[in-house]
Amino acid sequence: MAFGIKPITRELLVRRHVIPGIMGVAITLLMIWAGIYQIDNVGLLRTVEYASYDIRLRQTLTHQADSRVVIVDIDEKSLAEEGRFPWPRQKMADLVNNINAAGAAVIAFDIVFAEPEERSDRRLLDDLLEGPLSQSSDFVAVAKQKIAELDGDTRFAQALSQAPVVMGFFFDTATDAESIGHLPDNGADATDYLQAGVGFGYPAESYGANIKQLQQAATTGGFFNTRLDPDGVLRRVPLFTQHGTNIYPLLSLEAVRLYLGEPGWQLATDTLLGKKTLDYVVLGDYRINTDSSAQMLIPYRGGARSYQYISATDVLSGQAGAKELKDKIVFVGTSAKGLLDLRPTPITTVYPGVEVHATVADGILNGDIRAETLEKDGMDLILLLSVGLILSVLLTLIEPLRAIAVAIIAMALVVAINLYAWSAGIVLALATPLLTIAMLLGTNLAYGFLFESRDKRQLQSMFGQYVPPELVDEMSQNASSFNLEGESRLMTVLFADIRGFTSISETVNPRELKDLLNRYFTPMTRIIHHQRGTIDKYVGDMIMSFWGAPLDDPDHARHGVHAAMEMIHKTEEMKAELDELGYPEIRIGVGLNTGPMNVGNMGSEFRMAYTVLGDAVNLGSRLEGLTKQYGANILVSEDTRRNIDDVIFMEVDRVIVKGQTRPITIYEPLCLKEELTKELRDELVLATRALKLYRSRDWDNAEMQFVSLMQRYPQRKLYEIYIKERIAWFRKNPPPEDWSGEFIHTSK
Repeated sequence: MAFGIKPITRELLVRRHVIPGIMGVAITLLMIWAGIYQIDNVGLLRTVEYASYDIRLRQTLTHQADSRVVIVDIDEKSLAEEGRFPWPRQKMADLVNNINAAGAAVIAFDIVFAEPEERSDRRLLDDLLEGPLSQSSDFVAVAKQKIAELDGDTRFAQALSQAPVVMGFFFDTATDAESIGHLPDNGADATDYLQAGVGFGYPAESYGANIKQLQQAATTGGFFNTRLDPDGVLRRVPLFTQHGTNIYPLLSLEAVRLYLGEPGWQLATDTLLGKKTLDYVVLGDYRINTDSSAQMLIPYRGGARSYQYISATDVLSGQAGAKELKDKIVFVGTSAKGLLDLRPTPITTVYPGVEVHATVADGILNGDIRAETLEKDGMDLILLLSVGLILSVLLTLIEPLRAIAVAIIAMALVVAINLYAWSAGIVLALATPLLTIAMLLGTNLAYGFLFESRDKRQLQSMFGQYVPPELVDEMSQNASSFNLEGESRLMTVLFADIRGFTSISETVNPRELKDLLNRYFTPMTRIIHHQRGTIDKYVGDMIMSFWGAPLDDPDHARHGVHAAMEMIHKTEEMKAELDELGYPEIRIGVGLNTGPMNVGNMGSEFRMAYTVLGDAVNLGSRLEGLTKQYGANILVSEDTRRNIDDVIFMEVDRVIVKGQTRPITIYEPLCLKEELTKELRDELVLATRALKLYRSRDWDNAEMQFVSLMQRYPQRKLYEIYIKERIAWFRKNPPPEDWSGEFIHTSK
């Protein structure tokens, strides 16, 4: 099995793609179940979804309240002027009469009058009529007249009977509460809907309604209590509440119906999964979007007091009249803090309850009601399923940075779709799909991290002693493609040996020798690792390393030559350090060869080593040995030299080394191309000319050239070798006719 990038294996497919993909699908299905069908029972998810709804709502407030809706407010000013609440029914009668006289279209009370008025002066007259004064005809006549004048409920009822009034009342879901008052007669029989499975939220067990005298005098009635969401915030109101088999309308719904002059409302249903379900409510030409429990999202316009507020005391005193009230839907309620009709909303934590009803009426009249429609769950399901399944697959196929980018794009797409639906009046889940994307990304990254960490540990255990950590990191990107099995590859091998090490070891003690070798091996190893090489072994003073395994390296020859040149340079730098320590000078020779080699874990059952074998390896070792004979720091074969164009080489010789029959040309790397000087260029030209004369058997002219080179460049031992050994030998022992310039070395 090769060590480079490999076709994906079944094991890798399962571990890297199938398992995280299955995890992603499981997360998607879990979020669908929790976020769509069990949202009310999953507190954390529900809270986050509420928060996302509140943010969207606050960012899209119109701050444009309908002027047809006003509020007559029993505020702090009214309490200061008229006295504490509840006020006498006569005062309430005066309030209704004044509002009606101003031309209001509808008066809706966000207040309940559940008990008859109790007055101490009336009670005193009643007591006197039953006492001794009951025999005085004059007293009885006056007392009865006064009692009639003090009958606030009757006067209030008379005022109600002369105006278009919706009386408010409340329902209670507590089973132990007692019902009081008289319900209006506008309850609609919902038996058919209930039998078909249509629900209207929590059925009411009891109620607190107005006394019969007032309710019957009024035009109609509607409940005004609302239901807070589980987090204690008011976001929606039920348009209907079930009591027994009847359903009763919300105060604001009934006020709008009376304002429009509609005889009633209708419930539009649909069939979903074989079950009859409420879809929306129809009021004349108006469609009111609701959820399947007839709950309507409150279309808040802005903060508290977005509507026109008129102090009740101003209406009673005549300071406010037709200009403010004519043809308006007038909600009568309280905003005074002591009367406790304040609600927490997504807009503000203190919002008058009466303004909630004004807002609902506004939304019905203008039709801009966003809703969690019957189609919402289906749309949420499609969006969540699509995003979840696509990302479950896609995130397993791409690298982490791209996965993060894809997740961000997916989130942006979900937000864009959500906002488009929001603008169309449909409220889709936002937090759930965003959390799903985040969970898919997090799970994928976490799994990938654990997966790669395990692979990295395996690679570290296999190759950590041979290659640097940065290469282990790189290998971990495709960990399954690396193992210790043997194979044949085209590679480059390097041998480096300290010259005269035997003599050096005789001049220092063992402790100093160990320290000397450590000081030498450490920077040499660092250089090899920096050039992406693999350390094969240290044998005494010798370093063996190779390039091209376990990580594939197309530039293995160049990296090897660069490493060799850096090693020579480093040994030069170490002279001063070693001299300061009293250690002998170190000089090294380096040989490199490129060719096919067997690489893998080799050895016995007692000890294994990741190494390379083959003739190409042996040739590299021979070249290192030849550096001593040629006086060269580095020698490389023609196969190593072939594909390197950023290094200047000098051709040294054509040789047949011991143990081989094929002649090879060997070179010495001198410097990087950008470091080439004019002097060195001239030397290379002359040396090339001398070799050409030598190989053409022109011994005399070749000798003259080499002598000239030796005089100009005495530090180069090579020219002396050609003069004293090669030319002198071949003059006495002419080479055969097929000689191509090679020299046979008989020693290692």
